[in-house]
Amino acid sequence: MDEKRGKRKMDVSLIVLLAIVLVFMAVAFRTGGLSVIVQGLGIGWNLFASVGVRLLLGFTLAGLMQAVIPSQYILKWIGQESGIAGVWIGSFAGSLMPGGPYVMFPIIGGLYQAGASVGPLMAFVTSWSVMSFNRLLVWEIPLLGAKVALLRFVVSILFPPIVGFLCNLAFYRTIR
Repeated sequence: MDEKRGKRKMDVSLIVLLAIVLVFMAVAFRTGGLSVIVQGLGIGWNLFASVGVRLLLGFTLAGLMQAVIPSQYILKWIGQESGIAGVWIGSFAGSLMPGGPYVMFPIIGGLYQAGASVGPLMAFVTSWSVMSFNRLLVWEIPLLGAKVALLRFVVSILFPPIVGFLCNLAFYRTIR
């Protein structure tokens, strides 16, 4: 797969993020001087300390998945040629995935770099967001009751495939 696909977008996002940080540093300096910048850096460091291990593990898992799962399987099951079947696979797989964004987005990024298609990946992330079995069983049913939680779940079933189909259509101009 084209290695520049992920790298080019990362370079732009890195530049934009750096520009935003510099703007906020200038605003912090203007409003409170160096002490406000130091305070902000301290708060940022504490946030990194609380999520850094999760990020490291998420990226490690994504790298190991790329190393262990042959790219031909990724291309076959959720690549551009997988078409509608790939969108359904992404929808189903996303609903089964436990974990927060620290785990999911490195995995999704790794799958994209390995050749996964936009439609299945967007179905995957949408399914993970709105149809997580883990969240349904651990949080929603106990807190909302089975009737409300299952109704929300059933009503949401069509969203991930619709998102995947529309993303394929918008990105590739075809659904296949």
